[in-house]
Amino acid sequence: MKIALVYIHPSKVAKYIPYTKRFVETYLAHSAEFPHDLIVLCNGGEPESESKKILSQITCRFEHHDNSGWDIGGYQAASHLLKNEGYDLMVGANATVYFHRSGWLSRMVSEYEANGSGHYGAHGSFEYQPHIRPSFFWLPPQLLAMYPWKISDRKKAFDFEYRDGCFTQWTESQGYGSFTVTWDGCYSKADWRKAPNIYRRGTQENCLVLDRHCDAYRNEKPVAKKILGKLADGHKCYLGKIYLLARSLQCKWSGATHIVRASDYPRATSPEA
Repeated sequence: MKIALVYIHPSKVAKYIPYTKRFVETYLAHSAEFPHDLIVLCNGGEPESESKKILSQITCRFEHHDNSGWDIGGYQAASHLLKNEGYDLMVGANATVYFHRSGWLSRMVSEYEANGSGHYGAHGSFEYQPHIRPSFFWLPPQLLAMYPWKISDRKKAFDFEYRDGCFTQWTESQGYGSFTVTWDGCYSKADWRKAPNIYRRGTQENCLVLDRHCDAYRNEKPVAKKILGKLADGHKCYLGKIYLLARSLQCKWSGATHIVRASDYPRATSPEA
């Protein structure tokens, strides 16, 4: 099986350099245990010198995108490239993803071969609409290349991820399943949130990979963790969103790390607003 891991690197954005460093360090520390090609997709131009130095530690190939559609636009552009190059499987990883255990790719391939072609991911969420989080996912590049709408701006990227008619819904309308894969199982949509220690639940150690939202959940207060877990499970939690808004403002004023931007809860453009 010919596999490409596409890592999105936002070029010339200094705040992402620590994420790039962590991705490289954990990629080297935790073997995929399955052959693949690593493609660093530079979103918005050539990487700055510090990022180039970090990325020089790994064997990879560089491709470029103009940053239209953010990471989703980058994935979409890469899907056409990989389809034309004969890849069987595309793995998409956003800038903040990192690894915490070896064998992640062999685990992914095992479930893909057992369950067949479809849309797979490390994190499933029912927040707003049921969706596979595009921070880390895998599928045949042909499937993403078939998606009929070009993702060219931030709003369209959010539409793609979790709004009504999102990519997960579209793949299902084409007859493909949507699966989340953890270290202990593979789950269809009805069961995404049933496993222990998954995204926004418990220790999250059952997730194949982690990202900045996993970090923020881990570092939150217990009451905020409970709200975030319920949102991922599909509960409305209107009062909880108000609490999170207040928490994010409090953290912003104090300079602490927070789970969401002040504008994220409640979203005026969300289906639940």
